[in-house]
Amino acid sequence: MSIEAHPLTPEARTQALQRSPITELPSGFDRSWHEAMPPPHRGSFLIRVVPGRVHLLLLQDDVQTALDGLVASIDAVFLDGFAPARNPAMWTPEVLAAIGKHCVAGAPVTTYTAASAVRRGLQDAGFTVERKPGFAGKRHRLVGHYTGARSAAVSRGGAITVIGAGLAGACVARFLHDQGCTVTVVDRGAGASNPWLLCRPHLAAGPDPVSQLTQAGWALRWVYGSALVPFETFAMARRTGKLAEHHVKIPDRWRGSPWLGAFPHPSGTTEREGYAQSAAGWLDGPRAVAHLLEGIDVRWSTTEIPKGWVVHCTGRPPPGLTAAPVAGTVVRAAGRPLRARIAVAGGVYLFDTPDGTVVGASRHRGEEVPTEEGPELVAKARERFGVDVGPPNERWSGVRFKAADHAPIVGQTPTGAVSVAHGSKGSVTAPIAAALIEAQWLGLPWPVPNRVAQAISPHRSCVQESK
Repeated sequence: MSIEAHPLTPEARTQALQRSPITELPSGFDRSWHEAMPPPHRGSFLIRVVPGRVHLLLLQDDVQTALDGLVASIDAVFLDGFAPARNPAMWTPEVLAAIGKHCVAGAPVTTYTAASAVRRGLQDAGFTVERKPGFAGKRHRLVGHYTGARSAAVSRGGAITVIGAGLAGACVARFLHDQGCTVTVVDRGAGASNPWLLCRPHLAAGPDPVSQLTQAGWALRWVYGSALVPFETFAMARRTGKLAEHHVKIPDRWRGSPWLGAFPHPSGTTEREGYAQSAAGWLDGPRAVAHLLEGIDVRWSTTEIPKGWVVHCTGRPPPGLTAAPVAGTVVRAAGRPLRARIAVAGGVYLFDTPDGTVVGASRHRGEEVPTEEGPELVAKARERFGVDVGPPNERWSGVRFKAADHAPIVGQTPTGAVSVAHGSKGSVTAPIAAALIEAQWLGLPWPVPNRVAQAISPHRSCVQESK
């Protein structure tokens, strides 16, 4: 786990790796994992360097803010900030006390700086420290250990049954299986069936929990392998018009979002106010599930549930929790009017695949899907974007569930855990939900701040079923 208030840009990271004196890496490591590193934006991002063995949790934020939201048992601490004279915010009594609060008994600590103020601050926070010779031209450093009595996090054992072989269930099963857990997946159907899922982070400039969750989930998109096809550009439009003239007034809640960019007009200008989002792609649901469940015991029947802990990952919430059903349709037509790896959205969304253009998605409260949704979606695309994709030749319809506050329901329960009600954001929230359940189950650092975990908890009032 690393806290970085000023994370490196991709270019600086590549340059540092090129200069690294390490020529051989341990088995299972390679230098390609740095491609999964997040952009230098604020947030919590989990990198599965070697799945199940080596994970890196990057907290890209102010150190005090990151520590205040952290749920973790820290086994060792290295403080590499500059001396208090140059970096005072890192060495405040509040920061050092927060570090101590998370440390287990006996956790070793070492620092780059040997300033007397740091030594006193660590001692006040519960560490014993002494000055030692430094390295690489540094005269001194501090070394010590935590003297508090905090116990290490407890890992729950036993066999685990995951109910549901959709994206949410497949991600939970893969993450726990990679940690060496005994996992069985049961499903009465065939798992996720939507082959054209839109996958993108939610936009918000402020500390919105759903936005933070989807941004953390986007950083885990690599778990889908080649089933995820990234877009070069994802652009939004809320007004009828020709494809080359789309523009949209940016809502105030999105202004300042690091995921926001200028709309790429064909003329190369950005005279009209609009936005584009490079962090987006489309996901082949069945292919992603097959990739995630490779080597895991899957049983296509729910008549017998193996004994042990249960993780509910079906679309419909289990008894005691409530969420509303929303039916929808996605179609694919033979035409490919965009002829590029871009997507546009506004009332409906539109993107090309190798076999045609996908148009989606309708939404209707309840579980009934109108039979004539396909032609209506094509007509809406023609009206909104001024393009004709041709008649639909493939269709997918299904039902999603969403909570009253539009956040998924994820976390531990008395009998196991749940990961349900992901709604239309499931392709990007399913991996980070699985990582949170993995962390809660095995006593690992939580991959999202506590505030975000509480916002999606199954114990929040708006998802409790009335008795």
